[in-house]
Amino acid sequence: MTTLRTRQISSGTASTATSTNLPEVSGPVGISGKMPTGNANILYSTPARPERFLFDWKAFPETPIPPRDRREIFREAGGPVLNLPRQLVQSPEAIFLSIWDSAIMGHIVTETNRYAEEEISKRQDTLGTQSRLHRWTPTNVDELYLYFGILLAMGLCLKSNIKEYWHCDGFICDTPNFAKHISYNRFILLNKFIHFEKRKMVIIS
Repeated sequence: MTTLRTRQISSGTASTATSTNLPEVSGPVGISGKMPTGNANILYSTPARPERFLFDWKAFPETPIPPRDRREIFREAGGPVLNLPRQLVQSPEAIFLSIWDSAIMGHIVTETNRYAEEEISKRQDTLGTQSRLHRWTPTNVDELYLYFGILLAMGLCLKSNIKEYWHCDGFICDTPNFAKHISYNRFILLNKFIHFEKRKMVIIS
């Protein structure tokens, strides 16, 4: 025999109802005992816990290492070593241009344009009419400086995918300055063809 206790909220009086052989159904995990709902003919019971939740907990064999102490300590000088005048070291732009000077940027321009021409000529017969590769034009040093600047800005402003940097729909998280400096299609083309060295033929004997 199962006894259910219900409370009459409106009158403030309590009454007791007795029922036998009431049907049982499985209720949410974590509810202990039997629990009445609006239907007095249904009782909830807690189902048995699945075996995948029966863990065999064991203590650590030794004291865990704090996350901060897990890092490898870097003791060497990092980055390029340049003998720059003191006034230039205080300018991030000057340091960047000392590493990525016009000579190396000119080399990247040459290899990028070469690679783009090779790839487009190989695919000329299979390119769709709407392919953005038809819009490729040779790049130059100034544009590649802009391209690298965009990459640095992306590292400071993280988004879930590249296209979101060019959203200008009045969203609170929009970044309209990317589109002011370079179009999305042009950035994708540069990103596709950027090249630093001429590909060499490797002969396997």
